Amino acid sequence: MLNLLQETPEQKNRLWIWLLSLSFAVAIQGSSIWAAYTYEPIKKIKRPPVQITLVSKPKKAQPKPQEKQVAPPPPPTEQPPAPVPVVTGITLNSTVQGGAGPVMQIGNTMMGMPSKKATTPVTEKSSAPTANQAQPGQKEPQFTPAKIATKIRPKYTAEAIQDEIEGKVILMVNIDSKGYVTDVKLLKGLGYGLDELAIEAVKLWRFYPATLDGEKVSDSTRITVDFMLEQ
Repeated sequence: MLNLLQETPEQKNRLWIWLLSLSFAVAIQGSSIWAAYTYEPIKKIKRPPVQITLVSKPKKAQPKPQEKQVAPPPPPTEQPPAPVPVVTGITLNSTVQGGAGPVMQIGNTMMGMPSKKATTPVTEKSSAPTANQAQPGQKEPQFTPAKIATKIRPKYTAEAIQDEIEGKVILMVNIDSKGYVTDVKLLKGLGYGLDELAIEAVKLWRFYPATLDGEKVSDSTRITVDFMLEQ
C-alpha cells in the first residue's frame, strides 16, 4: 500500500487506464452474455403463392353483312279516264222543280253539237215535288231573318291601341226564338285580344227573332263587328 502511495503520477495514470479498460471489457462481456440469453430466432413468414392468370385479348366483333336494298317497284301508271260522251240536252237540275212538267231529252251539256244521225231520245219525267216545296196554287212560306234590336260596342285592348289595329271581326251567331244569342263562332279575326272582346260583346246583343209564316223561330246569321280607333 505504501508502495502505491509512493508511486509517481505517471504510474497512477497507467493504473487508472488499466482499471477503465478492465471495466469496459467486463461490460462488453456481460452485454454479450445477456444478448445471447435473450436472443430469439427470427420466425420465417410464409407468403401465399402468387397466382398468375393469363388474359387473352378480346376478339373484335365482326360487322354484320349489310342486306342488299331492293328498289321498290315503280308505281303503276294510271290510265286516263275514258272521255265522257257528249249528249246534247238539259239536266233535271236545270228544270223547274214541282209539277208534272214536260218529258224532255236528258243530257249532260247544252254546248255540244247534236249528232247528224237521229237517235232515240233518252227521256225522263221531272221529279215529284217534295214536302217543303209549295204545291201548284199554294203560297211560298214567308221567312223573315232575325234583326238586331240592341247592340253593345266592344272595348279595345291596350296592345291593339298601341299598334293602331283596325278592321273587322266576322262571327256566326245562333239566335233562339226569343231573340237571345245562344252560340257564337269566330269566322275571321284580328288578334290582339279583339276577337274575344267581340264575342263577349255580341253575346249581350238582343235581336228581333226570325219568323216563319208569322211564327217566331230560331235563326243563324253572320255578324260583322267593326273596330275603328277614334280620331
